[in-house]
Amino acid sequence: MSDSEPLALDVIELDLVARTKSEVLERLALRAGAVTGRSAGEIARALVDRERLGSTGVGSGVALPHADIRGLARPATLFARLTEPVDWDAIDDRPVELVMMVLSPSLDGRGSSDLLAKFARVLRSPSARQKLATCPTADRIGEIFASRD
Repeated sequence: MSDSEPLALDVIELDLVARTKSEVLERLALRAGAVTGRSAGEIARALVDRERLGSTGVGSGVALPHADIRGLARPATLFARLTEPVDWDAIDDRPVELVMMVLSPSLDGRGSSDLLAKFARVLRSPSARQKLATCPTADRIGEIFASRD
């Protein structure tokens, strides 16, 4: 994916109900399993294993969980806005309400890193975060990322 290509999302989940980081990861793993044809359990384990290396809570209410999934045909991207913020052990100790998940087929981590960096650039913008937190439709969420608003 070049820098000029729009960022696309496979799943947009508005108002995801979860009380913990584990619940968020499990629910998103279920959705990811449905779009990738992979086991939700395999995806959840990979995400939890990655979280054990260090929290993917990057601050400002945002988490960027990611994992490499062997045999995945292409990257899978999922965005969720939580109904209530959850503790994520984020670097700024703030709870998370916006979650951008990237699953990569890459075995060296480079594929997910490049894609994560592109989503992170959007999520660094206070304006984009505000729009994502209040946007009423999934279509508009997709547009925000596609235009890198």
